Amino acid sequence: MKYAHGEYVVSRCGAIMAVQAQGPWNLECVVKFAEDYLSEREGLAGNRWGDIVFVTGESLFVPDAADALKSLVKSVMKLGLSHIAVVLGNSTVRSSTKMQLEKIYNSLGIAHVFVETNDQAVHWLESEGYLVDKRALAIHYLKSPTNPN
Repeated sequence: MKYAHGEYVVSRCGAIMAVQAQGPWNLECVVKFAEDYLSEREGLAGNRWGDIVFVTGESLFVPDAADALKSLVKSVMKLGLSHIAVVLGNSTVRSSTKMQLEKIYNSLGIAHVFVETNDQAVHWLESEGYLVDKRALAIHYLKSPTNPN
């Protein structure tokens, strides 16, 4: 986990970027996350990909962090990000998190879904045509003390 007022783990799993994030998040954390996310996604250059974002804890953004996340999503949409599945199962502030992310995603016009479990997220992304490397995803989840499996 990377820490800067908020924690996260990010990995590439096939045509999916997997993110485990525990909030709340400030601008410093989102900026560092953006650097790590962009570095991990380099292997997807020229291809479209989806995200699975598993949020835990008090999964909220302060306003400047939300703006930074919106800028990140907008920039990576130009590189190929086209679908985001957000797993809310372990968020302690689910409806607030959903409202905050829904506002960002709707303003950008990116396809997204909010689900309760990892399996639901994987199923939705596979139904949208993505290849999810489930072995890499399982390894990704072992990197975090907030392992959802």
